Amino acid sequence: MGRLYRVRDEQIELLTEDHSLLNDYKKMKRLSEEEIANFPHKNVIVRALGMKDTVKVDTRFETPQPGDTMLLCSDGLCGPVTDERILEIINEAPDLPTGTHQLIEEANANGGPDNVTCVLARWIP
Repeated sequence: MGRLYRVRDEQIELLTEDHSLLNDYKKMKRLSEEEIANFPHKNVIVRALGMKDTVKVDTRFETPQPGDTMLLCSDGLCGPVTDERILEIINEAPDLPTGTHQLIEEANANGGPDNVTCVLARWIP
């Protein structure tokens, strides 16, 4: 499972939706915060390539603004590292390669239970 975030004006926004069993339950409001934290099937996905002959694909159109930073990452990053900490690292990094390295280090320091993939890109017109 992967996510796409946008950092704009020192704020982070998730631009994609997780297609997971946990997210489906959260949307139906069937779980408390404690149940979400302890949900045993966080890695169960409900939409993926190869599950059916066709796959519904989410699309979204965005207009980039100068300075927008995009983060494409796997759940190996967004699982062990909070959105707030991701934002902090991106905002404080002197450049994108350093920020990418620091994000991966943070995920590994927090237990790194999965492979960590992340790509940072910045819109400079």
